[in-house]
Amino acid sequence: MKSVALDPLDAGSAASLAGMLGEPVLRASLFGGRGRINEELAARLWSPIAGDDARWAVRCVDSGRVVGGIGVACEQVSMFVGTDFQGQGYGQASLAALLLLCQARGPWSVLNAWTVRGNRAARRVFQATGWRELGVCKQDRGMPTLVHYCSLPIR
Repeated sequence: MKSVALDPLDAGSAASLAGMLGEPVLRASLFGGRGRINEELAARLWSPIAGDDARWAVRCVDSGRVVGGIGVACEQVSMFVGTDFQGQGYGQASLAALLLLCQARGPWSVLNAWTVRGNRAARRVFQATGWRELGVCKQDRGMPTLVHYCSLPIR
């Protein structure tokens, strides 16, 4: 497994994440369809906000490069790995680092995540790290079907 660090968001890491989210292929895998969400909105979702201590840039320890982002809001995990870094173990390493951080200081006893059903890579990451699939949510108006996952108990 890759060695990663979770760094607080700052202007530099937010710019790196925004660049990754500018890729339509990545937005499509995260939000479904053909990347319906525009890159400005996607980047705004990952920009630093005052007092934000539950979103991090995922940095490869060996290279020092930002490879993705991960965060928690209301026990919901959001994460992504840039397309240049996918398939290399960064997703699994990111979830493992997040769970270690939660064990050390997080208020959460269990985490949840939703992913687009067609995002097989994300689904493999959750399954490989021991998350349980709880079910699917079919959305209307052409929105993609989502799959719900739950982590093992953290404490």
